[in-house]
Amino acid sequence: MAVEKVGIYYEKQRIKPWLVRWYGENNARGRPRRYSKSFKRKRDALAFQSDKL
Repeated sequence: MAVEKVGIYYEKQRIKPWLVRWYGENNARGRPRRYSKSFKRKRDALAFQSDKL
């Protein structure tokens, strides 16, 4: 399943600072559900992002 918007974010204070966030199907309120997965290394986050796209 290809997802249109997949972003990579860096939050310094986290144990796993690299976050990949994307939107999925709509929830009960009709808004898209936001998913995320965190990584220790940027290259892992970039690889996951390319798989999602």
